[in-house]
Amino acid sequence: MIDKFTFFGLQYSNVDVDEAVKIMEDFIRDGHPRTIMSTAVELIVKSLDDASLKRTYENTDILTVDGTVGMWAARLLGNPVKSPVGTAKLMLRFLEVTQGKGYRCYFLGAKPEVLAKAVENARERFPGCSVVGWHHGYFKDDQPVLEDVRQKKPDVVFVAMSSPMKERIIDQNGSTYSVPVVVGVGGGVDVLAGHTVLAPQWVSSIGMEWFFRLVQEPRRLWKRYLTTGSIFIALMVRELVVKFLWTKKNKSAK
Repeated sequence: MIDKFTFFGLQYSNVDVDEAVKIMEDFIRDGHPRTIMSTAVELIVKSLDDASLKRTYENTDILTVDGTVGMWAARLLGNPVKSPVGTAKLMLRFLEVTQGKGYRCYFLGAKPEVLAKAVENARERFPGCSVVGWHHGYFKDDQPVLEDVRQKKPDVVFVAMSSPMKERIIDQNGSTYSVPVVVGVGGGVDVLAGHTVLAPQWVSSIGMEWFFRLVQEPRRLWKRYLTTGSIFIALMVRELVVKFLWTKKNKSAK
């Protein structure tokens, strides 16, 4: 049984990255279509106003908190979160520890040249991993992609697209793709290709992953981080005030 906790109206799985890898392997053996996603702060904020996005997160099988800031925030509200599990890190960990087990992997998303480099790097870094197919993320018609996935019969599809395109693709898994595991990895393919870099552990430990990522992609991320970050801080203040008043009321009642 996977421990769960609720954070801003969404139910999260309280697992670390190695436990998440084992769950992926269990899903593969089971064979039924399952989905895995993670939410950083900006996606938590977006889900509060986007009913479709929230519904997708509610329907996913494993939802994890991405980022130390999100983990700290959840802990402040009383949730004993083990550790943040970003799906880009989960993808790399899965490729590393499951080499030689015969799992069939498919990459979906990113620019064609970035994707090609990611596949090349995956085969070099994880020679025991079976990459059976890939398709870039710039398509208007889903049908050719769907047919390619069905033909290649992967065990895992890593969806490397931005929101909400990533969520739409993943939400379709059960009814159309019928793949044992679909994981939304966002910019994970860019990391695998070497175009961006994940924050070092010491940066993550002090909650500065967002800044490390902002430095790499300032034009794309500054406005998003400024807007959603400000909203998230306001939401956390409200929740902490409510928690304080509720605790005080209960103590007075006793």
